[in-house]
Amino acid sequence: MYYSTPRTSSANSETRHGDWSRFDWICNQCAAHNFKRRDHCFKCNISRDESERLKEGDGFDQIGNNPCNTILFRGLDALTTEETLMAAVTTSTNLPVKNIKIIRDDVTNTSRGYAFAEMNSIKDSSYFLEFVNANGPFEVDGKAIMVSFAKNTFTTTMATLAQARNQQQSSSSYYPTAQDLIQQGYYYDQASGQYYDSNGQPFDYATYYQQYPQSAEDPGSTQTDVTKCCRCSGPSCHQASTS
Repeated sequence: MYYSTPRTSSANSETRHGDWSRFDWICNQCAAHNFKRRDHCFKCNISRDESERLKEGDGFDQIGNNPCNTILFRGLDALTTEETLMAAVTTSTNLPVKNIKIIRDDVTNTSRGYAFAEMNSIKDSSYFLEFVNANGPFEVDGKAIMVSFAKNTFTTTMATLAQARNQQQSSSSYYPTAQDLIQQGYYYDQASGQYYDSNGQPFDYATYYQQYPQSAEDPGSTQTDVTKCCRCSGPSCHQASTS
């Protein structure tokens, strides 16, 4: 029997590809549909393995299949700013942009490589995509950018991302603030960068976690939003806000 795709007896190949190699696949770089027998995307020629590696964290899950007034830009340079991206959009098409937002890491504030731009209408966003498709790759800061409709409108997208971010923060470990420690009778020593009690004993984090709530969402916690960890430096760097 002859196979259109040669069979392989390599156990390593079976392990590397897993079950996903048995199905058609969507390229995570250009969103093109590929038959399962293809090892490279027919449109952008990226390999299937590379496509899978691109799937995490680059905005692929935000691609929309239907026209929308919001455009998704993927593959941005880490140093690209909202101003640079907006300038590239407006100078290439003379279309006005209502809102633009680059998605950044909450801790490092580093760009995650994708952004959203809200146009005045679906007509404007459709025209922009037609312009990009007709005139070759859209470049920003010397880098070719992947452009598509967003899955949701700009407002909905921002709200969804904020909700996911809040859920992630609420499930993370809770660190005591300077206010917590001072209320418990601790004082801060700048020379050592530690908190000490009245007997000169340093603050014991392990004991704290056993005695106090570990989540800002815990009903027993007096803090609703912790923005700094008291391991970093003195009391002036710690802030806590209440709703």
